[in-house]
Amino acid sequence: MKAAFTTEVLRAFDKDTSFWGDDSREAVKRDIHRLWDEVAGRRDIENVSLRQIDYSELPKTLLIGQRYFIAPSRRPGICVGTSSPYWKFGWKDTLKTNFGDGLLRDFMISCSIHVTRNAYVSAMLFLWRATATVPDLRNSWEMQEWNHVGHHFPDVDRSALNKATIAYEVAKLAGGNDRSLVLWDDVGPANARLSKHATLIDDEVNVLDLDVHRMAYHLVRAALLSTSFVQEAVVALAAVVDAGKALFERRGEKITTEGLCYRIGAPYSLAAEIDRLERVRDRLCAHRAFAVWWDFGSIYGDQVDDWLDVVWRVFRFVCKWERENRETEPFPEDWSDWWQENAVHLWRSLGYGDLP
Repeated sequence: MKAAFTTEVLRAFDKDTSFWGDDSREAVKRDIHRLWDEVAGRRDIENVSLRQIDYSELPKTLLIGQRYFIAPSRRPGICVGTSSPYWKFGWKDTLKTNFGDGLLRDFMISCSIHVTRNAYVSAMLFLWRATATVPDLRNSWEMQEWNHVGHHFPDVDRSALNKATIAYEVAKLAGGNDRSLVLWDDVGPANARLSKHATLIDDEVNVLDLDVHRMAYHLVRAALLSTSFVQEAVVALAAVVDAGKALFERRGEKITTEGLCYRIGAPYSLAAEIDRLERVRDRLCAHRAFAVWWDFGSIYGDQVDDWLDVVWRVFRFVCKWERENRETEPFPEDWSDWWQENAVHLWRSLGYGDLP
C-alpha cells in the first residue's frame, strides 16, 4: 500500500518538477514516507465540529448516528456535530519540501474535509427522510471545533437519552470545555420514529464509498432544489443515477441505465422512469434547452416528487448492492488504517491523480 501510494504521488510530482522549485525526487519521497508514518501516529486523535443550522422542522430531541449527532440549540434551529480524523492541521514539521507543503498538505486537508462532508451528508439525508425537508447548509455556521483523544461519538443508548447524558457526553468530547454546555436546551425523550430513520441511514448508506457519497449528495441537493428550482432538481436527480453507474465503472464494468437497474435488482418500471428522467435532462436541461425553457417548472414541477421517490428507491437498491460487494469500510475502527488502505483511491478520487 505504501509503495503504491508513493508511486502514485511521485507520478504527480514528475509531471512538472520545475514548478516545485529545488525539490528533488528523493526529498519528496522522504516527505511521502514521513506523511505515512505521521498519519499512523494520529490514530487516537479525532476532530469534532459543531455547526448551527437554521432548521425548525425537527422535534426537540437528540439523535446520535454513527458519526454525527443532531440536537436542539439555544439559538433558533438545530446543532449538528460531526467527527473526522485529525488530518487538517499540523503538517509543518512533517512535510519539508515545497511539494509536500503544497500538494501533499492540501491532499490531507481534502481527506479530512471529505470525511467530514460524509458525516454531514448522512445527517442531511436523515433529515430529509425523517421530515421531508432539507436544511440549506449554506445558511449554517460553525460554532466550535476541537480535538479529542478517542474514537467516534459516545456509545449512548438512543432509547435512554436525557439532558444530563447529553451534557456529560458532549463535555467529555470537548475535553471538559464548559462552553459546550450552553448549546443544549431541554431535550425530550428520544423519538422512536426519528431514531428508526437514523438507524436506517447508518445501516444502509455507506457514504465513505465515493460513489455512494455522490449519490447521497445529489439526492439531498435535488430534494432541496425541488420546491423552487425544478430544472436544477432534475439535473441533480439524473446525477444520482450517473454516480450509481460510476460505482460499477470504478469496478471495471461499463454500464447503461437499464443495465444498472438489472445489476442492482430494481424492477423494470424503475428503469423506464429513470430513462424518461434522463431524456428530459438531456433534451431540456443540459446545454441549451431547445424548447419550453420558460415553462419547464409548470410542465414538470408536479413530477419532481415522483422522480424523487423513484431515484430514492434506485439509491437504496444501489446501497444494498454496495453492502453485498463492499470495498470501503463505512465505520472504521481506526482512521489511520483506513487511510492507509484507501490512500491511492483517495488520491485519485479527490482529483489529485488527474491534475492538468
